[in-house]
Amino acid sequence: MKLQPGDHICSVYESDEQLVSTAAAFLADGLTRNERCWYVPSGDETGAIRAALEHGGVDVAAESRRSALHLFDSNDTYIRGGFDPEQTM
Repeated sequence: MKLQPGDHICSVYESDEQLVSTAAAFLADGLTRNERCWYVPSGDETGAIRAALEHGGVDVAAESRRSALHLFDSNDTYIRGGFDPEQTM
């Protein structure tokens, strides 16, 4: 499958480890293609994603500084009282 800019994917996983592994690999692949990558968590896995990327050789701090990578925290993206796409963007 060839993804186009702006496409979204949904990955089914059976464990937190599988979620982290899949997401980190997807993000690392995008970064090697000089794409801007966002990760919007469903829970508190952002730290584990960061660690997996670093373990895989991604300089998370440098990628974040150049605005190629943004790892959101769940508190940054989900608003009490409902999701507001305009506020999120």
